[in-house]
Amino acid sequence: MPLRLPVGLHRDEFVALGRVSGVFGVKGWVKVFSDSRPRESIFNYHQWWLQSDESDVGRSYALEQGRRSGKHLVAKLVDVDDRDAAEQLIGRSISVVKTDLPSLPEDEFYWRDLIGLAVTNRNGESLGRVERLIETGTHDVLLVRRESGDDFLIPWVMRHFVESVDIADRMIVVDWEIDWNE
Repeated sequence: MPLRLPVGLHRDEFVALGRVSGVFGVKGWVKVFSDSRPRESIFNYHQWWLQSDESDVGRSYALEQGRRSGKHLVAKLVDVDDRDAAEQLIGRSISVVKTDLPSLPEDEFYWRDLIGLAVTNRNGESLGRVERLIETGTHDVLLVRRESGDDFLIPWVMRHFVESVDIADRMIVVDWEIDWNE
């Protein structure tokens, strides 16, 4: 049975890991699009919160089983036992409570924690704020937005371009000159 959001738990205490993208068969299985790396790690979380949009606090579903099926990931949720019930979940975001995420080693960060951080160079000059991160074949890249609205990219290479990250102070220090992107 789906559960409502417990008292004391707020919407900002969740992190989205994917979405329900379709149905799979007639016994309540759903296709899953996963933003996790590796993709199958979404199955490490046994309680999923499904939301229809950002204003929806969602409902909790226990993960009964999850697996790869060809090129798709598919999941069976407790008490979703037929195709009709599964169809009602299509398009819903799959989130977990942030405290359920594993702790990371030093110098590793969740992307969601980097969004919005101020970026300065080693001379203390403000370069802008992290707008988003982009996954590339070689290494990830910070997309930094200046106050003027212009964007530029900085390779996410720790101890080369990225000197330090301070989540508590919301600051990233980089080895990058202010005029390199003009």
